[in-house]
Amino acid sequence: MDKWQLQQVIPAELTQPQWQAIHTLSVTLRQESLPDDPPPTLVEVIQSWSIHPPVAEERAWVAWDAHAPEEAPRAIGYNRTTILHMEENAHLAQMYIGVHPAARRQGLGRQLFAFSIAFAQETGRRLIIVESNSNCPAGGAFLQAAGAEKGLSMDVVQLDLQQIDRTLLRSWIERASERAAGFEIGCWDGPYPEEVLPQIGLVKAAMDEAPMQDLDVEDFKWTPEVLRQLDENMVQRQITRWTFYARETATGNLAGFTEIFWSPSNPIVGQQGDTGVLNEYKNKGLGRWIKAAMLEKVLAEKPETRYIRTGNATTNAPMQKINQELGFRLFRSAWIWQISVDQAQKFGAP
Repeated sequence: MDKWQLQQVIPAELTQPQWQAIHTLSVTLRQESLPDDPPPTLVEVIQSWSIHPPVAEERAWVAWDAHAPEEAPRAIGYNRTTILHMEENAHLAQMYIGVHPAARRQGLGRQLFAFSIAFAQETGRRLIIVESNSNCPAGGAFLQAAGAEKGLSMDVVQLDLQQIDRTLLRSWIERASERAAGFEIGCWDGPYPEEVLPQIGLVKAAMDEAPMQDLDVEDFKWTPEVLRQLDENMVQRQITRWTFYARETATGNLAGFTEIFWSPSNPIVGQQGDTGVLNEYKNKGLGRWIKAAMLEKVLAEKPETRYIRTGNATTNAPMQKINQELGFRLFRSAWIWQISVDQAQKFGAP
């Protein structure tokens, strides 16, 4: 008898015991990857698998323990693969495979990988990308065995807010307000205002200047429609986002912004998102200004937040310098791997 049964997931058709089994596996995998973080709730896991913006198409498969009773199913692995319906990066599929530690090195990961390959071929994708991290070396070993290559190396760094230098924050704000006369900063809590969506797209495009090393990824064009979809998804999943921005007062033009996110189950960790300043507004201290203002607000209004966490390419020296000055320290290493569908097909199970 087979050890496991593989099933494509239709979220609306899963039973509550099946969702609970997927949640149990998600908690196990989270504890391995982020041992000090609170586990995701059942509601968060269901929302993550069920709610997607129209621009993103996800397919998922679960490996069930064939020996578990029907009334108490046990998930031992899953695959979630996503493609974006955008003009850019129409060659990419992004994959996540998680296998219970006790079920590894038995061929299950290879069988789950085969579903991503088939999905990529069906949708005309030629490249699969997937992330691994230093807390879970089994993931990197699996990808290396498959013939994948590291496209981007990242440092995930963390700031302990109990050790932050508040005097430094205040000095950054005071200095920037002098260097950047003619600019103002502000904060949006939640979705972007409709009237600034075109400008948000321009500043997010500035992120394309961040080093991508050898990763075969094209620059995205963040249209108002895509940004609306992403914001709606954020609200549906009850994710909190603060966006601090710098704006030129004379023109009303957005010069740059930085973002921070919190998931409902993890108020302890704020996840730093994009930080970008348009080229014509650089060297005025705007990046330090908005980051310092953001941190002051977190300290004042989010006392339950202990850490700020973010990831940067190992070759992104300017952002690393700012983070080091603030007191960020290495939390873990991470890599984005890439593998051609042709190479993956040679490795994947038939």
